[in-house]
Amino acid sequence: MTTPPISTQGRVLFASLDRSLYVVDADSRSQLMQFETDGAVSAPMAYADGYLYMASEDFSLYCININDVNMKLGAVRWQARTGLPVRTAPHVIGQHVMVMPMRGGMHYLTAATGEQVWWRPEITGLVSASLDVIYGSDKSGNVMLIDQVDGAPLGVIPLPD
Repeated sequence: MTTPPISTQGRVLFASLDRSLYVVDADSRSQLMQFETDGAVSAPMAYADGYLYMASEDFSLYCININDVNMKLGAVRWQARTGLPVRTAPHVIGQHVMVMPMRGGMHYLTAATGEQVWWRPEITGLVSASLDVIYGSDKSGNVMLIDQVDGAPLGVIPLPD
């Protein structure tokens, strides 16, 4: 396994060294699905509302159906390209998902479509988030306050060296 497993709805989800996501029935231990990417899956995954958000080193964030009965198990709801390999976990907040590829930048996407709402190139990590504000670390180690709606900077909390 290359990621921590996720257990939900009687299923166990995990990524493996073969660049694949596996879904296993927790009771019967039978494999329900295998989904292969073009790159390693080394970041922890996120799960919300029947969908798995999986970052890959193939420069993509995938949204994959895990529980929605109206879609085939394992169907890709969307795939968003980030331009760089992704080795950090995506974060789902409400109706949005955030992903940060290597060497920085925060992509803020709609969870339903994967459409990019905004991008902040100077953000290197997620510190925290509220319903209105995202707190992200910048390349200097400071905390930036970002408006969730439009990605506008709201302020900076400078941290000592």
